[in-house]
Amino acid sequence: MAALREACHRGDMSAVRDLVAEGHAVDEADEDGRTPLFIACREGNVECARHLIEARAATVNQARKDGVTPLLLACSQDKPACVQLLLESSAAVDKAAEDMATPLIISCQEGNAECAALLIAASAAINRARDDGVTPLQIACQEGELRCVQLLLNAGVSIDKTADDESTALYVACQAGKVECVRLLCEARAAVNKAKSGGFTPLYIACEKGRIECVLLLLAARAAVDQADEDGATPLFIACTAGHPECASLLIGAGAAINLAAEGGLTPLIFACAMGKQECVALLLAAQALVDQADQSGATPLCIACQEGKAKCAALLCEANAALDLPKDDGATPLFMACQEGWTECARVLISARASIDRPHHDGRTPLFMACQEGQIECARLLCEARAAVDQPREDGVSPLWATCETGLHACAQLLLSARAAVDEASKGGSTPLWIACQQGKPECVRLLCEAKAVVDRPMEGGFTPLVIACQFGHSDVVQLLLDANADALAKSPIGGYSAREAAHKSGDARCIALLDESRAKELGRLLAQGPPLPERWLRVREAILCDAKERPWSLATTLKRGGLRGYPLLEDTKVMAVLIGSQDDELAALGRRLLDAQRASVAPELPPEAEASAAEAPEAEAPEAEAEAAEAEAAEAEAAEAEAAEVLDKTEKPVLCAPSLA
Repeated sequence: MAALREACHRGDMSAVRDLVAEGHAVDEADEDGRTPLFIACREGNVECARHLIEARAATVNQARKDGVTPLLLACSQDKPACVQLLLESSAAVDKAAEDMATPLIISCQEGNAECAALLIAASAAINRARDDGVTPLQIACQEGELRCVQLLLNAGVSIDKTADDESTALYVACQAGKVECVRLLCEARAAVNKAKSGGFTPLYIACEKGRIECVLLLLAARAAVDQADEDGATPLFIACTAGHPECASLLIGAGAAINLAAEGGLTPLIFACAMGKQECVALLLAAQALVDQADQSGATPLCIACQEGKAKCAALLCEANAALDLPKDDGATPLFMACQEGWTECARVLISARASIDRPHHDGRTPLFMACQEGQIECARLLCEARAAVDQPREDGVSPLWATCETGLHACAQLLLSARAAVDEASKGGSTPLWIACQQGKPECVRLLCEAKAVVDRPMEGGFTPLVIACQFGHSDVVQLLLDANADALAKSPIGGYSAREAAHKSGDARCIALLDESRAKELGRLLAQGPPLPERWLRVREAILCDAKERPWSLATTLKRGGLRGYPLLEDTKVMAVLIGSQDDELAALGRRLLDAQRASVAPELPPEAEASAAEAPEAEAPEAEAEAAEAEAAEAEAAEAEAAEVLDKTEKPVLCAPSLA
């Protein structure tokens, strides 16, 4: 710091005289633009400042880089003697800083009333605003500087001059809760209903902030009790929304309209319920607010309270005889909404008040259905304990259990099954809970349903069983569960005879294919090892041979090598022979040809001697070959039907998988 600035900082008058006499530059500034006079005024060293000025070398208006002058700084630091000296030395009384704050604005902001009085006496511009439009009066009210407010009022300040946001000094005082400033302004007849941008009046902001004494003063000054903002919200509306029951009580006592709705049909009671302000709710109900007045969506206060989980407000409304089952326009009742959002206490309040437990939404969903669909287990448990209808479906026939299985909410599924939900209740499309759980790949739900004895092979309309659809989507963990529950690995769809293995092959899931092959091999081996051949067993063996000869011929050949076919009517079944002959496995093809040869030998007739000559001339018998050809034609027709089934499955949405190379 230069010697002269340092002496001014210390207040060393002797050094200041000597340095000035030696010719030191009295206006030399540091890097921030601070001169020796600036330093002397900041520290309140008035004699140093006086000597600099009397030396006729110091410039009283030379500002710092940010535009702050010695006068403005002296005002901010509450140095009235320096302010007096600078004013007497012709300092610019209204010269502002970069933000256009004048010395008077700074004095009012800091509550330096003596400095403000000096400035006003020096004809400072009392209404000159900062660059945001804030006046000295507004800043004094914001800070609660009562003496400055009084000085400005006595000087004839423009009491209702607004800032850029159109707020007045009264609005600012109410917002900040400066009660005495509000009192002075009201006594000076400030415009009590003049609103800032958005339509917010002083009374509105006082109610929003809970400024009870300010509200009393404004009401005494005849503020408009129902003057609303641009959205139609009144002071009572905002008092209830913000949870200020004392302010709300004052407004009601002053005749506020308790049912006057804002935009969207929102009433003070609705918003008090939405915000959980039970004291305001009780106050409004005691003042005879309309308990069932709905908004534009048809939502009553009870609907809103339950939607937002405000159980205490809901209880107050029930005690006031609110309509328990009055739905919104979309059909959602208060109980439905509470269960949708998982507000168990709200649901308990409604059930205790005897709300209709099974009243459906417009699409047929009941509160229990919605609770299960959204996974709100505690609400669902409460409804089940209250004996809600566990199987009541929505309009498309989908039951609560079906919906939980679709999304894999196994805890809700367990709850419904414990409440004796119908395990095989199908939708209008014919799909059961097990079928949809298999399609969506929800193993925990599949496990629960299988344990509850669901019919594992029941097909959907179109013929695809749970096992086929699980293979189509490549859900190998679900396939394992179904096979463990004795799902029929050989079953085919009525449309085209489409099998689970073909579906797995189409999805390219090697794990599903391996599980099916293992299951089918075990079953065929078990059938062949069960002892004497029986007609009813042959049907199953025949089905296995027909499937495996096409889909897994090498595994079938290995199984058949172990024997067990003796005694079954193979020679009577041309389709089996045709399938074996057409197999890709040489051993199976050879077996088919041997069976065909045996069939020919068994059907050759014994001719009498006299007919031998004519028989020798006759063409060779063609019956066995014709039968084999007919079997092959039948197999070709089956393949065409299978292709049709494949097209149906192609239309079923499935994951994109990279199919491995399969023989």
